[in-house]
Amino acid sequence: MVSLSFTYYWHEGIEGGGWRIIETPSPIPGLDYIPPPVGTEIYLSPGWDNDSGSPVTGYIVVQVVFPGGTQLVFYTPQHTLQAYEGIHQELPPFTLDVVGIYMLRLWVFVDDVAVAFKVVNFEVESVSIPTTLTISAPPIVAPNDPFFITGILYETTSLIPIPNQTITLSYNDTILGSAITGIDGDYLLQASIPTEGFYTLTANF
Repeated sequence: MVSLSFTYYWHEGIEGGGWRIIETPSPIPGLDYIPPPVGTEIYLSPGWDNDSGSPVTGYIVVQVVFPGGTQLVFYTPQHTLQAYEGIHQELPPFTLDVVGIYMLRLWVFVDDVAVAFKVVNFEVESVSIPTTLTISAPPIVAPNDPFFITGILYETTSLIPIPNQTITLSYNDTILGSAITGIDGDYLLQASIPTEGFYTLTANF
């Protein structure tokens, strides 16, 4: 008899630094699954066991189904397990480039016949990146006179500009228009305000 055991996973920056178990709940206390952030390059190491009293030669097929249906398929090298022996075999890394629920389908093949099957679901989370959005405009303009609103959107820690983001500009909750950040994270909008007064300009994305 052959069976699939649990699957280890590892990625750069993983909490604790070591391999953890992708199944939930984890069969081993302290190795609980922690959702990795999107964009992570992950390594999987599925395992299988020979529960019989004689040697068995086989291999594992792993199908990774991404949110949206994209699929990857991996084959482990063929291996002979002695009686009551188990093994984990590391797969090539791949990138978790979509947020959502992923599915692992795992088979053990012996003599090219599937003798064990298992499904494991795991979650990949979005990444929260601190950002800074600046805004600049003339301090005084006449009613209905056009003026320019400018600013830059960038990652707060790394100072890397963030392009292709829609910036919505408004005054006192009245929308003036929107602009898209360029390659340097900068935006520009020409606007006008029809009436006299003191107004607060805001930018959001």
